[in-house]
Amino acid sequence: MSRCYNSSKMFFHTHAYFSQRVDKQLDALKVVGSMLPDIAVTGIVSWENMHKRQGVLEFFAYVKKSAPEFISLAQGIAYHCALDRTSHLEYKNSHPGYAYVNITPELFKLLKKTIDVSDLRARQSGHNIIEAGVNYHLLREKPELITLVNNSLLETDMPKLGKLLSDCYGKGEKEAVVAVNNFSMFITDYDLRGIDEWVRFFVDMNKYYLKIDTDEVYVKKTLELAFEITKNNWKEYLETSIASFDGEVKDSN
Repeated sequence: MSRCYNSSKMFFHTHAYFSQRVDKQLDALKVVGSMLPDIAVTGIVSWENMHKRQGVLEFFAYVKKSAPEFISLAQGIAYHCALDRTSHLEYKNSHPGYAYVNITPELFKLLKKTIDVSDLRARQSGHNIIEAGVNYHLLREKPELITLVNNSLLETDMPKLGKLLSDCYGKGEKEAVVAVNNFSMFITDYDLRGIDEWVRFFVDMNKYYLKIDTDEVYVKKTLELAFEITKNNWKEYLETSIASFDGEVKDSN
């Protein structure tokens, strides 16, 4: 199977939950950092910048030297990569990770009807749909994660975060602040405890990131199937991922 493990953007509350479980001294910046690598959907950073080990370590070094007040943010990025690794690359000593091995032929066929893209892009979207299933079931059980995530974003100086990204990656400050605000909107503007809001999220994200229109009927069908596929194994996946966390920064895409 071809591998291209990017466009991971459906795991916001799951990343926060993972961080909460592995870090007993969680703070708002760690929560924001646990979601931040997926700001790549805005184009302000590349997927490699915050998902590949070398890029993550370079960001850590920059923050430590130039913006030490954001050091907790860097720790959150490490948590993000750890969970992405089990979702994308390796789960229970098998390859690829959980989100890819759970893409059934039926789900793949539905995805091809939903988005008119290549097989590779459809598989990438399939892993997003599976991750959405995990996030959906988790929020149904722990809706308080919505408050944790939203409050963490409110407590973070987002314009200052935009400036940090601007300075680190040589982007325009205004462009970086807009990217931060857009990313925050995608995290907070949808009540992801319900399938209709997931449909709205996917339609909007596909328009924003893939520049394509998607049929809401087919989006809902793919989500319904993904929720069914993940309903009996999502919890085991999270517990296994948490138990396997060793703190080391590794490639996650």
